[in-house]
Amino acid sequence: MRCGLEFVEVNHGPLTALATIALAIFTTTLWRATSKLVKHTPKVERAYISGGGGYRIDPNTGAIDFRRFVLTVQNYGKTPGTVIAYAAFVADRTNLPPRPAYLAPGFTPTPFHGVYQLGGPTQPISDDTPVSVGANPIAYGRLWYTDIFDKVHYFSFALPIRTPNDLAGIDPTYTEST
Repeated sequence: MRCGLEFVEVNHGPLTALATIALAIFTTTLWRATSKLVKHTPKVERAYISGGGGYRIDPNTGAIDFRRFVLTVQNYGKTPGTVIAYAAFVADRTNLPPRPAYLAPGFTPTPFHGVYQLGGPTQPISDDTPVSVGANPIAYGRLWYTDIFDKVHYFSFALPIRTPNDLAGIDPTYTEST
């Protein structure tokens, strides 16, 4: 025991240096792990807004109005999200533009302000989009929203109203999201 204490007494400088190096390595490892977590957090702990809809239903009678499309929103994320604008269109599949109308230069979306809590119910935004006459109307649009980190995201949708799953061959920008 005495021999070990003498070794420490004689070599306390180099031992302190080795302990300091070990502490520095541990601190660096902890810093790297924490910084990766901090970068990952905004991707996980944010709002994920989605949208879609269907025909308008009269709240008094329950009658379906096949002439109007209701745009709805829901938040599937972990924190609130704020919808700041939207675009909604309905066109027959045969008249669907090659790319969504909201991507045209100079297009201005409809301004909106609605905060959607996580796990909240699906909420309507607009029920005044006319449904075009045709055999296969497709509702499409985009929701622009911000998360708790003030980053702007968007959710795009394309929904065949009468014939489910009829989106083969449309441009991927109709359904892309961030």
